[in-house]
Amino acid sequence: TSAAERMRINSSGNVGIGTTAPSRPLHISASDCRIRLTDSDAPTISVELHNSSGSGILSTNGASDLLFQTNNAERLRISSTGNVGINTTAPLYLLDLYKSGSTVARVRNTLVTGGTPSTTHGEFVIESTDANMGMEFLGSTTADQRILFSDTGANSGQLVYNHASNYMALYTAAAERMRI
Repeated sequence: TSAAERMRINSSGNVGIGTTAPSRPLHISASDCRIRLTDSDAPTISVELHNSSGSGILSTNGASDLLFQTNNAERLRISSTGNVGINTTAPLYLLDLYKSGSTVARVRNTLVTGGTPSTTHGEFVIESTDANMGMEFLGSTTADQRILFSDTGANSGQLVYNHASNYMALYTAAAERMRI
C-alpha cells in the first residue's frame, strides 16, 4: 500500500478508520462499511451493549430501516416509520408477520390452564381503551376461515365461516353441530 493515512487517533482519543475527523470512540467511514467479528474457537459471538445506567441503542441515522439477518437472509426489519416486519421486507403495520403456507405466530406457555389473561397462561389478548375493537380474518372468497379449539389429541371444536357458500358452522367433537 502507499503511505496514505489509514487510521487516526485524535486528541480526544477517538479512533477513525477511513476518516480524519472521528466523532465517536470508534468511527468507521467506507463505501461498504461493515464490521466482522470472527471467533475461531467458540460457536457463539456476542455484541454487548454494556452500560451502568441508561439505554443501549442500535440506531440508523436518517430515514433508514434497521435489518436483522440470519444465514445471510433478512428475518426482521424495523422500518424508518417504526413498523416491525418478520419475514417481510416492507412492513405495512405496527407488527407485520409473514410466512407462506404455515403457522405464522404462536402464543405458548407450558401451563395448560384457562382463566383470565395473565402471564402464566398462553393466551392471545386484544385490549382497547375504547369500545371499538375487533379481529379480522382476511382470506380468499373460496376458502374457509376457522377458529379452532384443540387439545393435545385433536381439534375438539371449531367455528368455521365458509366463503364459497356463505355460511357459519359450529363443530364439537370434530362434527358439525350447527349451521347458520
